[in-house]
Amino acid sequence: SGLALNMNKDLYGNYWIGTFDGGLMQMTKNKEIIPVILENSSTIWTSMLNVDGLNWFGTGSGLVALKGTKVQKTLYTEDGLPGDKITALLKMSANSFYIGGSNGVSFYNKGKIKPVNNEEVTNVRDFCQIGENIYCATDKGLFLIKSNRLELQNRFKKTIYSLEKDSFNSLWIATEEGLYCLKNGKIKQVLFSKVPSSNYINFLNYSNQQLYVGTNNGIFVLSDLEKKLIS
Repeated sequence: SGLALNMNKDLYGNYWIGTFDGGLMQMTKNKEIIPVILENSSTIWTSMLNVDGLNWFGTGSGLVALKGTKVQKTLYTEDGLPGDKITALLKMSANSFYIGGSNGVSFYNKGKIKPVNNEEVTNVRDFCQIGENIYCATDKGLFLIKSNRLELQNRFKKTIYSLEKDSFNSLWIATEEGLYCLKNGKIKQVLFSKVPSSNYINFLNYSNQQLYVGTNNGIFVLSDLEKKLIS
């Protein structure tokens, strides 16, 4: 299918679109669509642009780095990746980033990759940085990267799919069983719909003081977030 999983705009105004099983595409400033052939996988789970002079794409089988539309390198578990399925990337500097995959987290810095220690195998689906804290959304709960190890912060019964921060530095957590918010060390569930399918949340996006919540029952837009935490 052509289901789009991610889209990013590069420094030259081109859009990079990763799909579920339709591969990777580049849409130029002139709206021309250019398929980019990646031999290792047709599923592009995540993307991150302009780090270490390259554009990076997490796939169902490895991490691919492109310069333009040409593959420069493809990395796998034996290169230090946390599993061959790469589902989350977080840029930390011009030359470094965190990598989340089917077997935890690794850290890339100037061509070298080292694992982040974790006591239990967990599939990392998203990152979110708030100040010095880097949170990880996993299938076993909410983790925090601390002193090069994953520390469990809160256990959830169901998978966490997405994390997002708001302008108040609250952490919003999307799970298979509802929407939660971490603020001042406390987690609260936020109810916004009585329809059960609305509790299965696939993604979050915060923009212009509003939280966009993508669910199995459509997209909801939440405003006045601080009031929802008080009520």
